[in-house]
Amino acid sequence: MPVEDPTGRVVGYVQDVRQSGSGVVNSVVVESSNRTATLPAADFAGSGDVLVTGMSKGQIKQAAKQQQEAPEAGTNQ
Repeated sequence: MPVEDPTGRVVGYVQDVRQSGSGVVNSVVVESSNRTATLPAADFAGSGDVLVTGMSKGQIKQAAKQQQEAPEAGTNQ
């Protein structure tokens, strides 16, 4: 499923949806330019057959990069 910014530009694609035991969606896993970020579900709104986010493609890529680097930082302590 595509993820669009408010202007209608595709900024990524949904790879997975994470939910609680009661079925409430907590986060959305989005792939953008070969990077994957897990983002809060509250950052998205549904519009037809796409999700819309206020984030740009660059912001999604940056979030993915930070998430990828976080485990490495934790192992160096």
